[in-house]
Amino acid sequence: MEQQLKLSKGDGELLKDARQFRRLIGKLLYLTLSRPDITYSVHRLSQFLAQPRVPHMKVATKILQYLKGTPGQGVFFPVESDLQLKTFCDANWVGSPDTRKSLIGYCVFLGDALISWRSKYIEADCHIVRNKILDGTLKTFYVSTRNQLADIFTKALGVESFMSNKYASMKLALNVRGSCRAVYIREQLSMHHRSREAYN
Repeated sequence: MEQQLKLSKGDGELLKDARQFRRLIGKLLYLTLSRPDITYSVHRLSQFLAQPRVPHMKVATKILQYLKGTPGQGVFFPVESDLQLKTFCDANWVGSPDTRKSLIGYCVFLGDALISWRSKYIEADCHIVRNKILDGTLKTFYVSTRNQLADIFTKALGVESFMSNKYASMKLALNVRGSCRAVYIREQLSMHHRSREAYN
């Protein structure tokens, strides 16, 4: 999705067949379970299901073109990885012009493996995170924009930023090759059988 693109409920001509757009967005929402790189764009488009318009369909088509150009990507769990838990989060304050809600996004890595991600619209007056920081439940660290991986879940970055080295570790986590997946599954099954034999 283009960085400065501002989609709205009222911009552009209504689609003649809204069902096609709804089916496409439903399929793309399902795909975000294994393709976090399209999460922001798809969730943004899902806000227009009631009355989709031509600009919304154009963006959906661009997502399909991106997916066609990046086959073989998905969530990858490397065999050798440390067990350090790292979380990145970002917020886009009042990022939706229609609802005036803010968007918060996060991604969680276990070593180099992306294990959880989400973006969610929240009311602008929601201060739960602030309260958790004040009571000591959460501890935050500053992460500069150049190193902020969660940007991908809260805003359109444009092609240059999206393809930058900043997302190299996420791309590593997303890059799936059939042989790597097979090796990983085979090793996991082998470990599972060994642990069952030791238990019995």
